[in-house]
Amino acid sequence: NNPPVVTIGSPADGAQFDFDTVISFNGNALDAEDGDLSANISWNSSRDGNLGTGGLVEKKLSEGTHTITAQVTDAGGGTASQAIIVTVKPKPLIPTALGVNTNKPAYANSETATITIYLKDGNNAPVAGASVRSTITTAKLKKYIKNGTTDVNGRFAYTYRTSTKKDGAGQYKVDAAASKTGYQSGSGSTAFTVN
Repeated sequence: NNPPVVTIGSPADGAQFDFDTVISFNGNALDAEDGDLSANISWNSSRDGNLGTGGLVEKKLSEGTHTITAQVTDAGGGTASQAIIVTVKPKPLIPTALGVNTNKPAYANSETATITIYLKDGNNAPVAGASVRSTITTAKLKKYIKNGTTDVNGRFAYTYRTSTKKDGAGQYKVDAAASKTGYQSGSGSTAFTVN
C-alpha cells in the first residue's frame, strides 16, 4: 500500500488575515489505490482544534499564529499530511469619543462644580465600565485627581467645591482620560472660571 499525497492549495504558507475573516482551506489528496481522497481531508488548527473535513473548508480563526494541518488516511491505513502556518491579526480596537463638561461655565467662591465625563464608542453608544482618571488644575496650578468608572450610560461624574483662598481665582482646567480593554483610549478636557 502506497500512502496518499496531500497538497494544500490555499491559503499560502505564511498568509496573514484580518480578524473575523472567513478563511478558505483548499486541498487535494490523491492515492494510488483509492484515487481522489480530497473529500476525506481532515483539517486541524494548533490553536482552534478541528476545523472540518473535505477538500474545501471555510472557517474563522482566533487571533494569533496557527499551524494548519491537512491529513488524510487511505483504505489501507496509510496516512499523509501537510502543514502550513497562517496568522490572524488582532481584533481592532473600538474607537471612542470622550467628552468633559461642567454644569456651569463659571462659579463663585464656595460653589460646587459638577464635572461629568462621558465616553461613547464609534457608533455613539455609551461605553460602560471604563476606567476614568480626571485631573482638575486650579488657578494656583494645584492638582486634584479623581478616579472612577463609567456607568451604564457611559458617564462618570463628581463634584468639586471652589475655594478662592485655597485654589485661587481665575481659569481652572479639567483633563480626563478613559480606558477599557478592547477600546481605544479616550481623552478630553474643558475649562471653567472661578470668580
